[in-house]
Amino acid sequence: MFLKQLIKLSLRAQITWLAASLIIMTTLLLTINYWLTTASYVEQQLQQQMYFAQNVLKQNLKQQEQVLITSANVLTADFGFKQAVATQDTKTLQSALLNHGQRINADLMVLIDLNGEFIASNNNSYSLEQLSKHLNALPLKAVNAQMLAINDSIYQIILAPVKAPRTIAYAIIGFRIDQNTLSQLRELLSLDITFLANQHIVQSSLSKEVLANENVLGENLTGIRLLLSSASFFHQPIEIATANNISAVLSASLDTLHRDIKRLIVATVLAILFVLFIAISLSRILSKRITQPLDKLMSVTKSISDGNFLVPKLESRFPKELEKLYGGFSLMSSAIKQREEKITYQAERDLLTGLYNRYKIINDIDVLLKLNLQIALINLNIKGFKALNDTIGITNGDIILKEMALRLGNFHKQSQIPKHCLLSRPNADEFIVAITISEEQQINGLISQLRNELERPFYLDGIDLSLQIYYGIANSLEHGNDGEKLIRRASWPQQMQLKVITRCSFTKLATTKLTYIN
Repeated sequence: MFLKQLIKLSLRAQITWLAASLIIMTTLLLTINYWLTTASYVEQQLQQQMYFAQNVLKQNLKQQEQVLITSANVLTADFGFKQAVATQDTKTLQSALLNHGQRINADLMVLIDLNGEFIASNNNSYSLEQLSKHLNALPLKAVNAQMLAINDSIYQIILAPVKAPRTIAYAIIGFRIDQNTLSQLRELLSLDITFLANQHIVQSSLSKEVLANENVLGENLTGIRLLLSSASFFHQPIEIATANNISAVLSASLDTLHRDIKRLIVATVLAILFVLFIAISLSRILSKRITQPLDKLMSVTKSISDGNFLVPKLESRFPKELEKLYGGFSLMSSAIKQREEKITYQAERDLLTGLYNRYKIINDIDVLLKLNLQIALINLNIKGFKALNDTIGITNGDIILKEMALRLGNFHKQSQIPKHCLLSRPNADEFIVAITISEEQQINGLISQLRNELERPFYLDGIDLSLQIYYGIANSLEHGNDGEKLIRRASWPQQMQLKVITRCSFTKLATTKLTYIN
């Protein structure tokens, strides 16, 4: 449908649409390809960033674990602590746990028996019930590192046996991952981190507003969706090997990416508009360079069809191909003009003498009569021309006819002859002279001038011939305003004239008989 509508447009519009469409399609394809490449690159960079951050986080947790192991070994190796455990001296145990915890900045110091039952703690804010349900899940073995969620807080703990010399209890030392720790991790990783317990968010470096709008547990963004999504963060869940139903999610901010994408979109739109402007401008200039010569050629074609064969010279430079085409039109116009002139000449002229034929002179007489001009029409006929033609030959007969035409032309050129003088050879030995007059008395003077020109001898190969000529005369003042009728009136009395003249004898000079037709 679009192509059908496009075909109906002008050539200039089609070129403009074509250029604009190609620019838009090219720009869109390049933009899509760039976005897909950018999306793949950004996703790869984010995955790489997540990989390094995950390794750094694991290294940090491993270091913390080593600190806990060292502290646990120091605590469980203390003789006084072992004695207090053995004697079940609760106050001494609580004091020892509190002092040791303060030295290493531990947030959790707990002592449990071999059955996992609670003995003592450095923090009275934790009740036996609160701790037991978490501690009972711990496997009682040699040194064991774990992460636990206690009262909406994440703890990294170490469980170490107290031996004297056999295991008599277990000491649990832990660091709480609080907001300060999360901030430190955020600075270290250059990413936000969220800890979850049983797929529920426990602690996060993200603000509450962000957590309310972001689904950190949702499907991760990939490919082009990463660029087109309105999400503010890219989330990557990671597994923690020593966690007890504890997991973490690393979050990378996409604000910078969105700002870059917005700038890219704006730059792309501006580039498209700029390129479109340039393309449309250049296409219109190009189409003008094409359509102007075509318009010029159309004008020349119309002019030629109207009969004007003059092709004007180019006033401005056209493309070489169109200049050649224009030159071809010029040659074609010249050839058509020549053929037209030849056809017109053959249609209007007697080919032997070059005088008008019967059709042409009748038409021109009618034109003069319509202009209210008066016409005197003289019909000339050579007596016995057929017999003469048979005697001297067709070629010599043609020479005589040409000489007659030449003498009529000399008559036409005389200064006293009116400017409207028509000469014709309608038949083999018949000639017509049509002259404009203002009154009938002018006819005698014109006849005298015509006789002076025609009655001179004709010379043919050194022999002079005298021809007898009939004159038939008609005029529009007396015989009507119709060319055909005037010619018929001037030609009517030929047989009668012939009888009169053949009774006379002639010498070298032709004897003429004037017959005025009423």
